[in-house]
Amino acid sequence: MLTSRFSIGIEEEFQSVDSQSGELRSSIYALFEKSQGLFGDRLHAEWAQSMIELATGVCPNIAAARRELYQMRALLAQVMRQESL
Repeated sequence: MLTSRFSIGIEEEFQSVDSQSGELRSSIYALFEKSQGLFGDRLHAEWAQSMIELATGVCPNIAAARRELYQMRALLAQVMRQESL
């Protein structure tokens, strides 16, 4: 049972960009496959091959959503660095 009438969830879309040229990279599907086990249904491939979306779960307040989003961003960045994506 929720103790509040309201809840919040946040979705963010990211684009993969080559660190040398600044050009968009079409590596999102490789990232999606490698990260699906880490993020489950909170990671979504988008229509453009350079875009991916992260979504929080339903959170009771903005502080909880912020914490979850920061953790997911950090994990996504770590995976991209490890995979050179």
